[in-house]
Amino acid sequence: MNEIVLIHDLQSSPAPRRAVLERAGWHVRATHDAREALGWIRSAPPALVLVDVCVEGGTGFDVCRALRAEFEPARLPVVLGCHLYHGPEYEAEARAAGAQGYLELPTEVDALVRCVTDLAGTAGETRAA
Repeated sequence: MNEIVLIHDLQSSPAPRRAVLERAGWHVRATHDAREALGWIRSAPPALVLVDVCVEGGTGFDVCRALRAEFEPARLPVVLGCHLYHGPEYEAEARAAGAQGYLELPTEVDALVRCVTDLAGTAGETRAA
């Protein structure tokens, strides 16, 4: 599956991240609503989930914990990110919630693509589960 679900906050546009990932070959499905995204993910799990910490319908940490209750990390990698919360304590909280990564936003284009590629492979290949 070449799809990434991006759950973004209402303060920032998902367009820059979406454009970068689509140029790398991914189909990006974006929403600001955690509940909507969880429905999408449960019905058709993507290759990876990118979720901002501050989203409508909960927090990115809540989303990650909900996904970990249903999906093993190897089956569904999750990366949290935030424009507001920078520092090792937030990365530690993300990992404790079950995330494989934490991005301090905005992030460099290469860092975003590298993070996705490290966890989900390239858009044209299938990740081993």
